[in-house]
Amino acid sequence: KERFEKLAPQEQDAIREKLGNAKGAFFPAANTIMMNPKNTPSEDITVLIHELAHATLHNASPNKEAKEWLAKNGLEKINADQPVAIKELQAEMTSYLVAKKHGIDTSATAQTYIGSWTQNNQKLSEMKPIEQQDILNSVINTAVAFDNVVMQHHQQKKELKQKKEPTKELKQETGRTQSKERTRGRR
Repeated sequence: KERFEKLAPQEQDAIREKLGNAKGAFFPAANTIMMNPKNTPSEDITVLIHELAHATLHNASPNKEAKEWLAKNGLEKINADQPVAIKELQAEMTSYLVAKKHGIDTSATAQTYIGSWTQNNQKLSEMKPIEQQDILNSVINTAVAFDNVVMQHHQQKKELKQKKEPTKELKQETGRTQSKERTRGRR
């Protein structure tokens, strides 16, 4: 939002025009995600996950780094040719699963959103069972890969914080040393 506010008014208007009422959008040709500056912080999180799911699952031309990450996470099978309804189902389900794991419950909005795109899952039920399985497996695999990234980030932050903070033992030892020095000074 801060970056949006620093843009010139005409650039802000162009973004608003591209997004319309959407909370976010993935633009494959530019390999770019745009977020609506009117989103709340929790909307930003869930919408970003949704758009990253599109970028992961539906980008017909990922860059080299993205291809490597996809292969590493077992997601190299991209199906950019899925019907839009199925793409939206996959992106929203991925967002729901990752957000839910981290304490953000979007079940009410996710059900409504998926239902509106899939005609209450009619679009999915019309597909062959093997296609349904592939679609749902890609959601699960993407959610797991995203969660792994989040967990690695949390672990790195925790380790960085531990490096910055002296350990409890070091604090106790330092306290004892300072206490001894004060005691010596009184004699």
